[in-house]
Amino acid sequence: MDEREKEPRPSKPGRNRWLLTGAGAGAIAIVLVLAITIIPRLRDDCGGGDRIWRSAKPHDECLGVTDGNEAFNEPGRVGVTPVDRAAMEQINDLQRKISDENKHVAGQGRYVKVVLLMPLTVTNAKGKGSVLSLPQIKYALEGAYTAQYRANRTSIFGDPSAYQIQLLLANQGSRQDFGGRIVNEIADVSERDHPLEAVIGLGFSLPSTEAVVRKLGSVRIRA
Repeated sequence: MDEREKEPRPSKPGRNRWLLTGAGAGAIAIVLVLAITIIPRLRDDCGGGDRIWRSAKPHDECLGVTDGNEAFNEPGRVGVTPVDRAAMEQINDLQRKISDENKHVAGQGRYVKVVLLMPLTVTNAKGKGSVLSLPQIKYALEGAYTAQYRANRTSIFGDPSAYQIQLLLANQGSRQDFGGRIVNEIADVSERDHPLEAVIGLGFSLPSTEAVVRKLGSVRIRA
């Protein structure tokens, strides 16, 4: 046999370049899809609610408005202490109770909405203080939930069959420094048959709180 026939034939460089380019293009396409879809979800996933988003670092908190179904606190985050984790889980449990009561109210027909606007998380930034501690947030939610439950299921505040209350939660951040977008989201929850009657809470009296109150007034929401 001719020795030349045993030698492997060199592949055609044009075809190889095409295959490499095609594979590379496919890989790039996959990376782009991941970047567009998965990475933002990892960054912004705070429960999936339309009115929930994550603030920028260093605070890195879940903000926005919810009926209680989306938890603002993340007890599974890296670096959370056992004490804080327990407090966050208690807060999330209270949010679930509020969500359950809101679902019950939705089935009753006649109801109005009230928004509790306050810091519902603590900062994740080292060396930065929060307006409220986790225990203070928990106590505030306990009081709000108790008031909602009694208003809806007892006659303490009047006839519960007249109108019931859905309690929505609005987190404006650990330092109360997110106001404009929060107010817009709050205004959007009002419906013709189920209007937003009032915004309560508002945290501590700070310049940012005053700005929020003015903005709420500009969209004709009582605070």
